[in-house]
Amino acid sequence: MIRIIPSAIAVIGVISLLFYTSCTNSSTSAENGDDSASKTLSEIPGAAKYDAYCQSCHNADVQPESRQAPPMHAIKKRYERAYETEEAFKAAIIAFLKDPSEENAKMKNAINKFGIMPAMAYPDEELELIANFIYTSDFGRSSNKKDIADMKPKELGMHLASSTKSALGKNLMKALQDGGPVHALDFCNTRAIPFTDSVATAMNASIKRVSDKPRNPNNSASDAELSAINSFKELLAAGEKLSPMLEEEGNGYRFYAPITTNAMCLKCHGVEGDQITPETTQKIAELYPNDQATGYEANQVRGIWSIYFETEG
Repeated sequence: MIRIIPSAIAVIGVISLLFYTSCTNSSTSAENGDDSASKTLSEIPGAAKYDAYCQSCHNADVQPESRQAPPMHAIKKRYERAYETEEAFKAAIIAFLKDPSEENAKMKNAINKFGIMPAMAYPDEELELIANFIYTSDFGRSSNKKDIADMKPKELGMHLASSTKSALGKNLMKALQDGGPVHALDFCNTRAIPFTDSVATAMNASIKRVSDKPRNPNNSASDAELSAINSFKELLAAGEKLSPMLEEEGNGYRFYAPITTNAMCLKCHGVEGDQITPETTQKIAELYPNDQATGYEANQVRGIWSIYFETEG
């Protein structure tokens, strides 16, 4: 059994509410611990794009009080009621992603609760893939939710990574909306690691985001973590699906999940003078004089979640 502080189960949802990174590539079904479903979902065109761009905000496994957007299975049901054909369904999804506005929205109550999602400048071909995945997938929904204490090690690793990612994402998204990339850099500089540490303390685990090209030197990868990063890069280069790794370590487990880049990440991690504006470049130099974390393209491995938790017995 996983050793968890008793109060953690009660407070994890509250802590998550205070904490993105749409930069993690994780499988919807893997979070439910269903390997067979994961294989089926991974074969649907658009699965990787959905995981990279949509999963962190629309993850149904996040507790309701901590959600930052409606779960995707609920969105799908609403669009299915509104559109009878596959073509109309996909066209409406793409139209909203291109112009997320109250006029284009189908879930008015969700707008009142979560607000309008920010516009994302994704290429048309990627929007088509995402719309295809939403139309095709049942999202591996399970009617029996597991208690944290009953999760298998890989499930718990995914839960820790997903909860922290969602928490960081909500705050990072707000920082971007409030003041653009420069304001988001201030958030990352002062708040990202403390938020991550708060979740780790509550769950009696070690949770880190690390990279082979860190922005903050405190996020530098160890030799073992560098090996995991390189493994994910090799799999991505070979066109393979990226799945989390779980290894036994001491009295517990070490869990690695890849962090991949998307269009939003490139505002601060892309090419200077292209995706990164001069103002943002100046702010990066001010906050991180030894920065290494630029020059990325979309869908590249930027780092990993490195999570350690112990077991009883």
